[in-house]
Amino acid sequence: MDFFGLLAECAITLAGFSAIFAVLQGSTGPRGSYRSIGTLGAAALAFFISLLPQAFNLLEISEASLWSICSVFAIIFITSLFIVTFRMNAMLTAGGFPPQAGRGLAFAVLLAAISAILLLINIFPWPDVTRRFLYGLGVIFLMAVPLQTMGVSFILSLKESMKNSEPEISSH
Repeated sequence: MDFFGLLAECAITLAGFSAIFAVLQGSTGPRGSYRSIGTLGAAALAFFISLLPQAFNLLEISEASLWSICSVFAIIFITSLFIVTFRMNAMLTAGGFPPQAGRGLAFAVLLAAISAILLLINIFPWPDVTRRFLYGLGVIFLMAVPLQTMGVSFILSLKESMKNSEPEISSH
């Protein structure tokens, strides 16, 4: 379980960084807050999911059951997070804010989907070493989501600030 302890350390560092990022980025209005909440939620979820094997291991259940139970819980939490973030996006779009779409969001969804697929595959019987590997890989793909969303948020913020600072050309 040392590997998952290391993943938990990386994920909590990422969650802490995401929280700082959320505070700094949240001042850009509802869209910035939405991106920040999604980033922080994915980072915190990666931390929680990386701790699941250690928590369930305390119950002294079989290795095969451990990975199946952890994978089921992880899939439920990942699905819940993305349902909430997509609902928030729909509410903001309905409220008149520009839709948050594009390649950046699509890539974050792809990373989360890969994570969920790996965890779904992990529910079925495999050798224990493969199950541990698939679960770890699923957590790593989930940890890539906040890194990617922070990058996209940074680029969008940079574009917005550059657009706002362009000098106006007047026709005399």
